[in-house]
Amino acid sequence: MRPAKIYRSAAAKLAAAFFGVFLLLFLIATVTTYLSLRDELIETVDDRLKPEHEIISALWNPDARDSFIENVRALAALSDPKISVLLLTASGGSRLAGNVDPFPVKSGFSMDPLTQVKRREDYSYRLYSRPVGDMQLTIGGSLEDTQELLETSLINLAWTSALAVFLAIIGSVFLSRKVQRRLSLVSDTMNRVAGGNLDARIPLSKSADDLDRLSGTINDALDQLKLLVDGMRQVTTDIAHDLKTPLNRLAFTIEDALQKDAAGEPVSKRLEVARDECENINRTFEALLRIAQIEAGARNKSHFVALDLTALIETIADIYADVATDSGMSLQTEPAGPPVLIVGDEQLLMQMLVNLVENAIRHCGPDTVISLATSVSDDQPQIRISDTGPGIPENERCNVLRRLYRLEKSRTTSGNGLGLALVKAVAEMHGARAELTDNQPGLQVSIVFPATSGETIT
Repeated sequence: MRPAKIYRSAAAKLAAAFFGVFLLLFLIATVTTYLSLRDELIETVDDRLKPEHEIISALWNPDARDSFIENVRALAALSDPKISVLLLTASGGSRLAGNVDPFPVKSGFSMDPLTQVKRREDYSYRLYSRPVGDMQLTIGGSLEDTQELLETSLINLAWTSALAVFLAIIGSVFLSRKVQRRLSLVSDTMNRVAGGNLDARIPLSKSADDLDRLSGTINDALDQLKLLVDGMRQVTTDIAHDLKTPLNRLAFTIEDALQKDAAGEPVSKRLEVARDECENINRTFEALLRIAQIEAGARNKSHFVALDLTALIETIADIYADVATDSGMSLQTEPAGPPVLIVGDEQLLMQMLVNLVENAIRHCGPDTVISLATSVSDDQPQIRISDTGPGIPENERCNVLRRLYRLEKSRTTSGNGLGLALVKAVAEMHGARAELTDNQPGLQVSIVFPATSGETIT
C-alpha cells in the first residue's frame, strides 16, 4: 500500500487518535509536575520566612520601641537587599528601618519584582509582612535560585516532552504500518476470493492476537463458503441429472399424447403419466426449497417448544408400523424410559424422523428389523434409528448427507436423494449432529442434541 493511502487508513487514524490522547495526557502530566514543583519550592521559602519574621517580632517591646527599631536597622545593615529584604515602616508608610525603600505591601505572603533592587526583571521576591505593634515588619527573600531551578526543570521537561512526542510518533507510524500490513493481507485475500479463488486464505501470525482471531474467523467463514459453493455446484450437477430424465419423459409423454389425440385415440393414461412426472418434479423442488429455507433460517426458533423425544418416536412407530409390516419388515421401539426432553420444532423433527424411517423401508429388503430408541449420554439427548439392512459403505456415509446424492448412480430407482440432506439440515438447525455408523449388520443413524438442563425445560 502506498504511503498516501496509509495515512488515510483506519489503522493510521486510530494510531493518530491514541497519539493525540497520549500527547494530551503527557502535557497535562508535565504542566502538573511543573506547577507542583513550583509550589513546593515557594512553600520551602515560606517555611523559612515565617519563622524569621517571628524571631524578629519576638524582639518587640512596647516600652523599648526605639531599641526595636535600632535592632531592625542593625539587621538590615547586615543583609544584602539583592538576596534578603528587611523593611520596617510606620503606620503611615514611611521607612523606620530596612535595606530597601518603602513600597506597598499587603499583609501575609505576596510576590513582588522589587525593581528598585535592580535585579533581573524576570526574578521576583517572596515577601511576608505582618504588623508589629504600631509598625509593619516585612521580610523577603529572592526567588532567583528557585526560578533558575524551575527554568532548568522546565527545559528538561521540554526536552523530555519532545523526546516522548518523537518516540510516540515513531511508535504510532510503526504500529499503524504493522496493522495496515496485516489488514492489507485480509483485503488482498478477500479480493482474491471475490475474483473466484475460493482457496485463498489469510496468513496467520504467531501472536495469536485479536487480528489473528479475526483472520481465523474469516478463514473459517471462507471454508464454509467454499463448502457451500462446492455443494451448490454439486447440486446444480445433480439437478441436471435428476431432472433431465423426468423432464424428457414428461416432454415425450406430452408429445405422445398429442399424437394419440390427433389420431383420435384416448390420451387419459398418457396424461396421468404426465401428471405423475410433474408431481415427482414438484416434490424434488419442494424438498430442495424446504432444505434451503431451513439452512437460511427462514423458519426461526419461534416454533420451538418443549418436546419429549420418546413420545415422538412412539408416534412415528404407530404411524409406520403397518407400512413396515406390509413391506415384510418389523418396526419396533425400545421399552419406554423416562422422558427425554429437548426444546425444538416439533413439525420439523417429525419430518426428520419420517424421512429416516421411510429411507429404511425404501432401501432395506424383507425381514429387516427397524428400531427406534432414545437415550441421554453425557447430558446429551439422542435419537437412534437402526436397521438390519444392507447399510451404507463407510466411505459414502458423509456423501449421502449431501443434497441429491444417491448411492444408486444410475438413478433408476425412486427417490430424489434429499431425505438425508433434510435430516442433516433439521439437525443442524437444532444444534445437533447426525452420525451414521455401522449397525452390524445395517445402518444406525444417531441424532445427538446439545446438552440441556432439565430445569430449563418446562
